[in-house]
Amino acid sequence: MFSLSYNQFSRNISALQSLTLLESLDLSSNQFYGNISALETLTSLQLLDISNNKFHILCSLKPLFNLSKLKYLYADNNTIHTDDHEMPHSSAPRFQLTSISLSCYGRVGSFPRFLYHRSELQDVTLSGIYFKVDRFPFWLVENNTESRLEALDVNRNQLFGRLPQWRGNASNLAQVSMADKRLKGSIPRAICNLNLKLKLLDLSNNSLSGTLPSCFKPVSVREVHLSRNMLQGPLPNAFRDSSSLVTLDISYNHLKGNILNWIINLYELSYLLLKRNHFEDEIPIQLCKLDRLSLIDLSQNNLSDGIPSCLKVYAVNYVTEQYIRHQTIYTKKTIFRSIEVPIEYTVKSKSYNYKRRMLQYMYGIDLSCNKLTGEISFETKNSMKLFTLNLSHNSFIGPVPRAFSNLKDMESLDLSYNNLIGNIPAKFAVLHFLEYFNVSYNNLSGKTPERIGQLGAFDENSYVGNPFFCGSLVGKNCSCRSNYACSPYTLLIF
Repeated sequence: MFSLSYNQFSRNISALQSLTLLESLDLSSNQFYGNISALETLTSLQLLDISNNKFHILCSLKPLFNLSKLKYLYADNNTIHTDDHEMPHSSAPRFQLTSISLSCYGRVGSFPRFLYHRSELQDVTLSGIYFKVDRFPFWLVENNTESRLEALDVNRNQLFGRLPQWRGNASNLAQVSMADKRLKGSIPRAICNLNLKLKLLDLSNNSLSGTLPSCFKPVSVREVHLSRNMLQGPLPNAFRDSSSLVTLDISYNHLKGNILNWIINLYELSYLLLKRNHFEDEIPIQLCKLDRLSLIDLSQNNLSDGIPSCLKVYAVNYVTEQYIRHQTIYTKKTIFRSIEVPIEYTVKSKSYNYKRRMLQYMYGIDLSCNKLTGEISFETKNSMKLFTLNLSHNSFIGPVPRAFSNLKDMESLDLSYNNLIGNIPAKFAVLHFLEYFNVSYNNLSGKTPERIGQLGAFDENSYVGNPFFCGSLVGKNCSCRSNYACSPYTLLIF
């Protein structure tokens, strides 16, 4: 095994062409440049990792055709090009790959023809290349359907059309990522063939419509990403038995009905994202039973009634299975990479995409833009790590809870556009990490908080639209004889 990874080497690799007995070569995470033709003499190679460099790679991988023993090829984050001359139909590489990752920069022509001759693939990653083809290459799945294809990642391409028909002999697929495409139509019933082994499903950012097939009940799934499609109808019992589910992201669809009671079966659920659908009725109290929830986004729905007082989030340091590149190199075992799917969440009035390393530090609740009523009375003692809370654009009444001052890690608090009354608790000044604070457009009264501690960082935009506020931040004098703040509606009697 020969490794030069994670250095700053920045030359071509012609000096390596004499290492003909080398079996494993890791050049990842350097500044190597040029083409890879010097590798065509390394006929003993079984594993090649040239990821994260500045190589110019032909889409056909022609320089590697003679490497008959090559099983594992990782070439992410380089630049890929279309071949200058079209490869003849009879031309095929001598290698029979088990794992390939070719997520590179570039726009190429047809889908790589050399893959048509591969029948032992277990892990395929071809994301972000922008192939100029008019439909998904169904043969990629059909040619590799013998207890073999386990991971398929072809997201962020220009492929469009319909989803493939997952046949029964494709039941070993554990990871499927076909996001950011132009796939349309309904999700086929054949997806139910993946029920036993599926661990990750990412079909987000497509134009899929209809409902989830009633037979789709994955028992081992850990991540489901179906956001930004046109799925509709009530949410079926698809995930009733998915007790290992960690992430459920079905935001930005047209789903309706209530948030079903079977959600209590999702013991491992950490990230629940149902934003911008048509869910109605109340927030189910069953959410309180899930002691791993760290991110809840139910915003922009039609939820009503109050917040369950027991609703809370937990500080959990959960990280899904990681692909360990060097473990693969040393043991030559097939350990396919975990596909990392970002989650969109709104913080400080802006939406961000958070990947797994950041998500383990994210603890938030977003119930904004619903029809929620009553006083804000849910417990804070079990949510001490709460990072962001958004209850804006509802119909909450009563005072701003003084208990919020116990949320020492709070960075974003939005209570705007409600019917809250009373003043801002002075103890909020101890929220030293607070970077976004908005209580505008309520019925709050009294003097705006003194500009001390973290509250000194906020201007009049945080308080506008409260007619009974006074103080310099809202341009109203508080020195009145009455017990009420001076306002256009205050009547003074002498």
